[in-house]
Amino acid sequence: MPTSLVEITETEMFVPESEALAKRLQDGLRQHFAEATVEWVNCPDLTQEPFNLAASGLCGDAVLLEIGSISQLFPRPRVMFNYHFKDILKELYNNYNNVLVIGAGIGLRQSNQQLGELFVNASFSGSRATGNSLKLKNQSRLAFLDQATGKCALESITDNCNLACYPHGNFFISEGKPGKVLKVQAKNCTGLHFLTAMQCTLSQYSVDITPKLVGLGGTFVMKNGRARHHVMPYSWNDKLKTARNIHNWLHYCDLDAPLIAVGTLISDSSYYEKSCQRAGKNGYGLTQSHFHAYSSNRVGGHFHTEIQPTNAEYLGYFHPAKMFYHMDPQPRYDGLQDFTDIMLYW
Repeated sequence: MPTSLVEITETEMFVPESEALAKRLQDGLRQHFAEATVEWVNCPDLTQEPFNLAASGLCGDAVLLEIGSISQLFPRPRVMFNYHFKDILKELYNNYNNVLVIGAGIGLRQSNQQLGELFVNASFSGSRATGNSLKLKNQSRLAFLDQATGKCALESITDNCNLACYPHGNFFISEGKPGKVLKVQAKNCTGLHFLTAMQCTLSQYSVDITPKLVGLGGTFVMKNGRARHHVMPYSWNDKLKTARNIHNWLHYCDLDAPLIAVGTLISDSSYYEKSCQRAGKNGYGLTQSHFHAYSSNRVGGHFHTEIQPTNAEYLGYFHPAKMFYHMDPQPRYDGLQDFTDIMLYW
C-alpha cells in the first residue's frame, strides 16, 4: 500500500509565556478537581517507569501533526492510505538527528489486516545532511478486539524498520531532549474529566481578544481509578453513517489504573480553519483531544474518561508545540469531528 502525502497545511502555533500557561491550566483544573497543581519542572527521565518512552524528554523543536481525520474511517476505512513515519519526518522535520514521536492513531495488525488503536512511542536517529537512513527504536503498541475472546487485547509493535499510521492520528514530535516541561497533577474529579478539563482550559486561548491556536503533547499516568476506553470491532459495519451508529458499533472496555497514555491537545480549531481559508487552503476541523492508553495487564485503547471520578488521580508531563501540521485534511463526517462527540450517546 503506497504512502500518500497529498496535502499538508502548516500553521504557526502560539506558545504562551511559561508561568501564565501553567497558571491558566492550574486554575482550569481546580474548577473540576479537588486537588490540582501545574508547574514547570526539569523533565524527569521518561524512559524510566512508569512512562517507558523511547526518549528521555519532550523538548526541542516541538510540533503537532494530525493525519487526516476520522472521516477517513467512515463509512469504511480508506486503508489504502498509509503514512510511514520515516517519510513524514523527511517531509516535515528538517533536522532529525534525534526525534521522538508519541501519540494516538489507527494501526493495522499485519497478521489479519485488522484495524486497532495505535499507541505510538518511537524514536528516530539519523540525519538528512549526512545521507544516513533513519534508525528506528520502536516501543509502540496496538490495542484491538480479540476475535477469539471478544475482549480487548494489546500487542507490542517490535518492527524496528518501519512504523506506519493508517487513515487517522494525532502526534507530538520533538527532539526528545531534557528540559523544562509542564508537570500536571490532579486528584478527585468533581466536574469535567481530566482531558476535557485540560482542553476546555486551552480553548480559552481561542476566545481571547486575539484568538490563538495553542497545543500540547505529552504523556500521563492515571495512577488511581478506572477509565473507559474503546477499540474497534474486528468486523466492519457498512451502515456507520451517524455518531449514534458509530457509538453502538464501537467496543467499550473499562480499565483499571495504573494506565499510561500518550497524545495531544489543542485549544480549538476555529482559528486554524479561518487561517487556512485566508490562505486559500482547506482547513477542516481538528481533533481537539486524542490519547491512547494501555496497562501492564496487556489491555488498552482510546482513552475517554474516568468512570470513578472521586478515585481518579493523574500525573502528566506535557510540552507546548510551536507548529501544527495537518496532512491530508478532510471534512467532518456527518458533523462528527472526533471520537469525543460519541460520548453524547453514553
